[in-house]
Amino acid sequence: MTKTEIVSQIAGGWALGMLGYFIGGAYYRMNKIWKIVVSITVPALLVFGLPLLLVAAPAGVVETLGNWFFSAIEWVVRSPYNLALLWLGGTVFFGIFSWLLIRRAPVKIAG
Repeated sequence: MTKTEIVSQIAGGWALGMLGYFIGGAYYRMNKIWKIVVSITVPALLVFGLPLLLVAAPAGVVETLGNWFFSAIEWVVRSPYNLALLWLGGTVFFGIFSWLLIRRAPVKIAG
């Protein structure tokens, strides 16, 4: 394994860890009803809503988004350092929002 692959994998681990911390913090702050609503709605929107949105959107919008998405993917796969930079950006993004979410969270008694 090369040095660049190791750097990219470490950055990816940090980013996915921060994503998990953010999701855990969000669920910690929600009450029971919102946990159920979010747990059902988010997967349903990803599975059903996104394809329906892409079908309903005008062709020019879908083409523009597709071109942007594929050019971004092309940039990421050009170098492992680009991928590491993307992962580190995700780490910072989710780290900031996790901190904002958890900083004043009340401590709940288990039970």
